[in-house]
Order: sequence, then C-alpha cells, then structure tokens
Amino acid sequence: MSIWCTRTVLLFAIVDFGYPALNYLSAPVVMAATEGINLWTPSSASITRVQMATYPLAMLVVTTYGLFVRRFAIFGLGLLCIVSSMALCGYMTGIWMEGATARTSLFLQQQMIVTSIYLLAFAMEWQRSRLAVSGHRAESRPG
Repeated sequence: MSIWCTRTVLLFAIVDFGYPALNYLSAPVVMAATEGINLWTPSSASITRVQMATYPLAMLVVTTYGLFVRRFAIFGLGLLCIVSSMALCGYMTGIWMEGATARTSLFLQQQMIVTSIYLLAFAMEWQRSRLAVSGHRAESRPG
C-alpha cells in the first residue's frame, strides 16, 4: 500500500509544480499581477518567466521521473522535502520580518501541510526501500 501512497504524493507534486510552471511560462505578467507584482518592461517579464517558471519546471521533471522510475522515487521525495522545507522557512522568515497577514498566514498553513505530506511520504518510501533491501539480503544468504 505504501508504494501507492508515495506515488500519489509524487503525482500531487507534479500538479503542484506543473501548474505554476506552465502558467509562468505562458503568461508571466498575468501570473505576477495576481500576486500583486507589477512588471512594466519586457525584460522584467522575461526575468520572471525564467526565475518563476524554470524552478517549478525542474521540480516537475524530477517528480515525474520519480513517479515512473521506482528506484528514483526516494530521491524525488527527498528533494521535495528539502525544497518544501526551504519554502516553509521562507514563509516563516517573511512573517518574522514583515509581520503576519491573513494571506501569508494561509500560505504558511498550506506549506506546513504540504511539507508534512512530503515528509511522511519520504519516510514511508525510505522504510519500504529498507525493508526491500533487508529482505533481498536475507534471500541471498545460503542456508
């Protein structure tokens, strides 16, 4: 059962990173405006496209690979845990430096839930892979 749980989390991550990646690639000015950021020059739109779309796109590639290549799933989940934890730290730093608003508090709560899900899936996959390795070692012993 745990293999399907972790694969479901990887599928969620594909959607979680794929949606903003595709939106920022196709319409960076519109996406930035929805976040309250104004982009007045063509170069600012290009910079936003590169900085806001390529990172989620890279995560999309890693999580998709982890979904389909079984031995790569633990790496994909581990990377998700690291990235999600760093985003959580970024939200907490922003609240500490600028103060909390209803919107930033909501983002922080959402990020805490997502980070917890990624960490749980990573722990499940780690345990599953350890059991598979120890089971394989026991089968290969003569006797």
